[in-house]
Amino acid sequence: MSFLVIGVMWVNHHTIFSHLKRVDRPLLFLNLLVLMVVSVIPYTTNVLAEHLMDGDSANVAAVLYSAWTVVYALAFLAFWWYVTRVGHLFHEAVDKDGARATRMRFGLGAIAYPLTVLLSFFSAPLTLVAHFLIALYYAANQIPIPLVVEEERLESASDLRK
Repeated sequence: MSFLVIGVMWVNHHTIFSHLKRVDRPLLFLNLLVLMVVSVIPYTTNVLAEHLMDGDSANVAAVLYSAWTVVYALAFLAFWWYVTRVGHLFHEAVDKDGARATRMRFGLGAIAYPLTVLLSFFSAPLTLVAHFLIALYYAANQIPIPLVVEEERLESASDLRK
């Protein structure tokens, strides 16, 4: 599970950076925060795996895992909000207002992951299924960062994202 979660985060992180012209010090610290949070995911995954079939301790392990997903959802959301707040780091081709408009869809994890914490109190296996489905959502539902489209600047059909 942690490989899928970290992989999806890495792909989304890479997508964001591919639309940036530059980085600044606050973004570097937010990026460091995301990295710190990601580094704990294998630990929480291990705790969940060790206790998944162990009655009440499975629920406690699921609460730990789910609570940490809330932390990384908030860290990643803070990272995205900073990038879109002013838009000063984006490449010129990025539609800054359009990028800001993706904040709510991008931040669905800040709603979905706290719900997994509640689910953890009732069923650790169902919590694991919920996390898997959320990871699939973020893997499959790429939120395109809107571009300003000018005919002469298009280099490929993929630049027509809306």
